[in-house]
Amino acid sequence: GVLDHRSVLNVARNLVIYFDGNDVHAVDVETLEDKLLFVIPEGREAYGQNCCTPDGKWLVYIHTPHGSIWGEPCKGAAVVAYNFDTKEQRTLCHIDSAIFHVTAYDNEHFIVTPPADHAGMLLTDMNSGRIKLLRAGDPGVRGHLIHCHVTSRGISYEVPEVQLSGLYDPLTRRRFEFQFPKNFQYIHTGRDPQGRLWFYENSSGWDKFDVHDIHALVRLDRQEGDQWLRLTGTWPTFGGGQKAHFHPQLTPDRKWILMTGGDTTTHTNHIFLLDASDLKDSKGISTELLSATGANDLVR
Repeated sequence: GVLDHRSVLNVARNLVIYFDGNDVHAVDVETLEDKLLFVIPEGREAYGQNCCTPDGKWLVYIHTPHGSIWGEPCKGAAVVAYNFDTKEQRTLCHIDSAIFHVTAYDNEHFIVTPPADHAGMLLTDMNSGRIKLLRAGDPGVRGHLIHCHVTSRGISYEVPEVQLSGLYDPLTRRRFEFQFPKNFQYIHTGRDPQGRLWFYENSSGWDKFDVHDIHALVRLDRQEGDQWLRLTGTWPTFGGGQKAHFHPQLTPDRKWILMTGGDTTTHTNHIFLLDASDLKDSKGISTELLSATGANDLVR
């Protein structure tokens, strides 16, 4: 059957790519024509969330030794690129971790998460054959980030263990970080592909939802204090773990936040749209504040 969490949209070519066991297919969303692209070798399996390059030329996906589990020893996981035109399979890098996500930063660079021994993000590319840690080891950083999104301004992310969020340029290793309100607990950064509206899912824990709401950053202000807006009350979800997370993201028209929410009458989860049409861009975050040393960070 179709493997959950691995399907990919190729917007440039109007395709949905899906993984049926080791068979990788593409479906045209208009004609519904279904083609087999390739088969992952025996003894390997698709693992994690994959991507296509913005120009639509490459599918970039993860495969691991069969039975691999993140956090346990895993030798030889691979990030591989498949060319839709030439059918070339190009191994971008190997990593000893059953990684969860590979995301296109542009047509040449890719963000990979997480490494084997802790949360975090890495960078690989089409030609070097290497993969390297990002943020970890940079001057003055604290903690390991959990979730991150590629935006047109850089990578947005959060570091729940030290209650901060940030914007990061993976090509220059420059960052700008700022503190969350003290009442924030376990955080998912919301996805705005333009990096203009900063909003977050907040819950009591990864699998605990006594508190479960969404907050938007109105402005960061060094003099007057930061301003945040709570967009929802505590909204129940059901099923636990990842299936109970909102995973909020802004729609392309910037009028709605698309999210998973719970229905208390049926105790099931559904897709909801939260009206965001009156929200303005978050103030106080810009690429001009990025620094290799964190000189402009607003952290306690």
